[in-house]
Amino acid sequence: MNKILLKIGGGFHLFCAALHVCFPSMFKWSERIAPLSGEDALVISANLSIMNYCLLVFWVILAYIPLLYAEEMLETKLGKALLTGIVLFWAVRIFVLQPLYVGFEGPESLVTVAVFLAGIALFAIPWARTVLLPRLIRK
Repeated sequence: MNKILLKIGGGFHLFCAALHVCFPSMFKWSERIAPLSGEDALVISANLSIMNYCLLVFWVILAYIPLLYAEEMLETKLGKALLTGIVLFWAVRIFVLQPLYVGFEGPESLVTVAVFLAGIALFAIPWARTVLLPRLIRK
């Protein structure tokens, strides 16, 4: 069951990568940057593009690993560390960054949070079963 959730999570991260390809048009970056002048527009445009492409690579990596190495993520120390990092990433994204920058109001925000919660569940359930529960049981 854990391996299946991780593989679905890898597919979810591919979906995140695909969304990042669409971000410039989805969020109308060109139109929003157009009112800015000269160097300001170039700096903001360049930074948005660079960060977005870096996130695209990040999502592809976070898709690749669970799709091909789900078993290792569950059984090795390095895999469990990576799994912990993914869960922490999603927890910070949902519970720190979302309320800080977007909030939880409005239908778009609520749909986004629901999608993010589904994403964290795909990794948090295997994490709880393979990392958290064994530590609690030992104590």
